[in-house]
Amino acid sequence: MDYGEYVMTTMMKAGTKIVPFVVSVVVGYFVFIKLPFWFFRSTMRDARKVDPEFDLPQFPEEPKVMRLEEKIKRDAEELNREHQKFQQQNRKTDSKKEQPKKEEPKKEEPKRESPKRPAAEAGQSPEALFELLPGQKFTPSELKSRYHELLKQSHPDRVASMGPDFKKLAEKKTKEINDAYSKLKKKAS
Repeated sequence: MDYGEYVMTTMMKAGTKIVPFVVSVVVGYFVFIKLPFWFFRSTMRDARKVDPEFDLPQFPEEPKVMRLEEKIKRDAEELNREHQKFQQQNRKTDSKKEQPKKEEPKKEEPKRESPKRPAAEAGQSPEALFELLPGQKFTPSELKSRYHELLKQSHPDRVASMGPDFKKLAEKKTKEINDAYSKLKKKAS
């Protein structure tokens, strides 16, 4: 076998292995890229025929590169406008101050009542702490779910980051809740 025949046979063997790969790449390109794009374009054309106001979305124009001088001028103009607005506002407030004020009769403000503490915080009955009506019947599961809700609200770990005073209040409240729960648990069973 001479050199020419060797090259030809080698190229033929390589070609038989490479050609299917190249064909699959080309077919894949047309099937997965060109064909869906062609379908998209044709449906858009059909949509425009049905609704003449329908238009393809427009991409924003590329931002223009601004020269430094242009940017400085634009910023200076914007600052001038803001300065003028500020001066106009000051003039308005100054003119309001210059006008003589008419004395208006003073209105007495109603006295503010101190906010009423809920019965739970006042240290009253366990029913009030759990927001139950006196004589209301309840199941142990209802009582337990309400107990867990109250503990979630006032557990000392929730307020540990707020400081020692809040933690002490939360501990006191939790102790009240636990005592009330033990008393109500006896009534429920």
